[in-house]
Amino acid sequence: MTGKIQQGSGLVRSGTPLLGQSWVRLAKGAKATAKHGSSGREWTLHGPAEVLPCPRGAEIVLLASGKLTTSRGMGARPGAETIVATPLGAVIASDAQVELLVSARSARLRVVAGAASVTAAPWAKLLGKTTVRPGAAATLTPREGAERDAADHCRNAAKKASNAARAVVDSQRGQVGKNTATHVEARRSARIACAVALAEHGPFEPGVVPGSWRQLLTADALWRAPPGKRLPAPSRAPKTQESP
Repeated sequence: MTGKIQQGSGLVRSGTPLLGQSWVRLAKGAKATAKHGSSGREWTLHGPAEVLPCPRGAEIVLLASGKLTTSRGMGARPGAETIVATPLGAVIASDAQVELLVSARSARLRVVAGAASVTAAPWAKLLGKTTVRPGAAATLTPREGAERDAADHCRNAAKKASNAARAVVDSQRGQVGKNTATHVEARRSARIACAVALAEHGPFEPGVVPGSWRQLLTADALWRAPPGKRLPAPSRAPKTQESP
């Protein structure tokens, strides 16, 4: 790692665990690689940037602003996806070398190797294809006149996934396969929608967690909960060993 990097109110040193609770700020010229403690997947961050790596210990990065790059191979395995959420949408990949640049007005993806998919938020438009292959690029920009209600977007997707989980439990004979497939897709959509909502919310001052952030965490917990069980937003994220 190089340059000035802060996590909350403290400075980040090489090997500092990132527990997925506090936003990390990289000054201009700073650079760090975050590694997921369980899977070994890596993301390289370039300042200036504001990022929250691995909320709840997941293979998700919230990139409010700045540049992120990845390489192929590290932490990749069949069926496993990583999500990089921005205020305008998400980039999803299994094993790809990408470059993502996020600013207040756009999120631009360039793929060097492998392939990545792009999901635009309802308040954004996609310039390019939803599946981006080597040598191609895609850009997300704000949709003119669109209402940016990220919290509702997350809550609605989470409720749909929760209802889909209940449908699996209540399935009649012959419906289990269909309802399970619906639930899997609804969970994936909720995971993406809530990650984008958290990225759109963005950083807040260290030591003061706003109510709007807590509400998003509660909605994000809904789609993860077993059918019929309501989970409160956790006060602490699972301890993982991501480190720059």
